[in-house]
Amino acid sequence: MNKMKKGLLVGLTVFIIGAVMFTAGMSVLDWDFYKLDTVKYTERTFLASESGSETEITRAEISVNSFGLEIARGDEIKLDYYEASDSVVSVGVENGVFKLNERHKSGCFVYGMFKLGRLKYKYKLTLPDGVELSINSANGDLSLYGVNAANLKITSANCDLSLSDCGVGSLFVDATNADINVTNSACGRTEINSTNLDVFVKNSSFESFTVSGTNLDVEMYGATAADASFAATNADLRLENLKAERVNVDGTNLDAYILIDGVKSEYTVDAHGWGDLPANQTGTDAGKKITLRGTNIDADLEFTVS
Repeated sequence: MNKMKKGLLVGLTVFIIGAVMFTAGMSVLDWDFYKLDTVKYTERTFLASESGSETEITRAEISVNSFGLEIARGDEIKLDYYEASDSVVSVGVENGVFKLNERHKSGCFVYGMFKLGRLKYKYKLTLPDGVELSINSANGDLSLYGVNAANLKITSANCDLSLSDCGVGSLFVDATNADINVTNSACGRTEINSTNLDVFVKNSSFESFTVSGTNLDVEMYGATAADASFAATNADLRLENLKAERVNVDGTNLDAYILIDGVKSEYTVDAHGWGDLPANQTGTDAGKKITLRGTNIDADLEFTVS
């Protein structure tokens, strides 16, 4: 018992000393946690019109390893970015392709552990209409506002993507962990693949919409897609006022609420699995069908017009 008391006393003493040192250190820094970041950031600007290239830029290839990236519509390609003492950055135009590459150097003992500056020093890119956009990132913190891109392809280990008021010819996302937010946007063929996937869609339209993953959480409000497909081992879906002709849902463990913006009698419903399923029916329109497949299912299917 005495040994236990001594151990607790030593632990408490170490904790108090650490708390005092932490408080004293942060007081010296005026409690500005960004000052813990020892990396040096230098602001830079790149203008495609000043790059010396006379070829029209039709494609942008971006590889940003550690900084967040914001993209907005603009008359020309302009990049406001930061050179960091622990990164190597190259920017330029080659054969009609805008290329941005940022490679982050590892080593916390050399470059420090607290790289908080990257939370506020985001790269900001303006993009004219009609450019194809390809983004490759280890940790993608990506925001697009008012962008009209021919195509958008994103490959990322961890992808945090926000599209707002955008028009995209096609959208493809391949990630391990993805958090996707699409609002007030119009996209063509859309395909999103991720092991762990959270999707939020509001007031947006798609030519086709396909999502797949192991763990899938989808919320859609006021979305339109001729074809909508959802596939996962564990799927949690809430699809409100979805305007679609064909909906296909496949999940081993499926929890779904689906409200179709349409007339119930027009749709064929084909549901198979164990659990709480909607009743099967044959619709009056051969082109409209709702398909549900799963092992354990709790699904509620409704229509705006019964």
